[in-house]
Amino acid sequence: MKYLSFLFLSFFMYAQQPYRDTLFMFNDKVYPCFVTDINESSIKFIYSNNAYESAILKSVSKIVLNNYGEVYNSEKGFLLSMDTLQNISESRWEKLVQEKKHEEQLEELNAEILQNDNSEINRWSFGVVYIPYSSRKTYYLNNSPVFGISVYSFINNETRMEGQFAYLVSPNLRLTFDIGYSLAFTEERDESHTTDGSYVFDSGTLNSRDLKLFNFNLGLKVYFKNFLEEKVTAYWLGGIGKQIAFGSTTNENLYTSQPAVINNDDEYLEELNSPWHFNVGFGAEYFFNKSLSLFSMMRFSYSIVSAEYKSTTFSGTQRTTSNIQSKDSEITTDFGLGLNFYF
Repeated sequence: MKYLSFLFLSFFMYAQQPYRDTLFMFNDKVYPCFVTDINESSIKFIYSNNAYESAILKSVSKIVLNNYGEVYNSEKGFLLSMDTLQNISESRWEKLVQEKKHEEQLEELNAEILQNDNSEINRWSFGVVYIPYSSRKTYYLNNSPVFGISVYSFINNETRMEGQFAYLVSPNLRLTFDIGYSLAFTEERDESHTTDGSYVFDSGTLNSRDLKLFNFNLGLKVYFKNFLEEKVTAYWLGGIGKQIAFGSTTNENLYTSQPAVINNDDEYLEELNSPWHFNVGFGAEYFFNKSLSLFSMMRFSYSIVSAEYKSTTFSGTQRTTSNIQSKDSEITTDFGLGLNFYF
């Protein structure tokens, strides 16, 4: 922020240069300008947008110079000698050139200061975001020896944490990389024992599911204002990501034999829980200083997933094969609040 004083000074000096003088024309038009030269037949001046113009003296009804007042009118002619007017023009022109040169020097200094300030920017950041509400679908398998395979899903409303690395590309743009992790393990044991005299029948199953989910996302974070100059700024974000699942499932018949089965249960479970997702969102960030900020975000994600189940069952001389194609998509919503550490 220290360079703002130089910018203000530069602007102030520039504002004092144009257009100090005034030309009154016979067509009733009035032109604010800066007169650079006057002679007995014409006048030269700097006009709107720093354009250099000239006019014949016969078209001018009156000339007013800053600090000198009226120096010419069509009825009385020149009110100052021509030598005096030439000296005035030369001294004013030299002063204008010096001011312009000084202005350019200030602009160079401003650019140098800004560059030095930018060199001190913390380009990397690491953020930790707490998401008190996140809705997403998780798939599970149940491969019953009696009923075969079934797929079911839960829409989890969960609380979780995410980490985000970011790199400054430009003053209003950061490249982001998010990573998240979650773990779920369930085990179900079901037993039944029947005794009737000499008749004894035992049955039971043991089912377990172990699922580890890693979530990765690459995106952009675009700030509405330059966050180097503003303490509070809004932003929008967008990106593409992939969830990668590592899972295993077991379905064991505890007391009776079961047919030999070759299947891809674990691979199928992992594919169902490894969607691609595309997300957009927005939020706001408050900067305590150059090294720490508090931010909030709201993110919408569209995910798509596909998986294929293959199974071959052998029972005596009988062989049974099955193949299931699964596709699904969903839109999820995340709300989060977190801290960014800049370094």
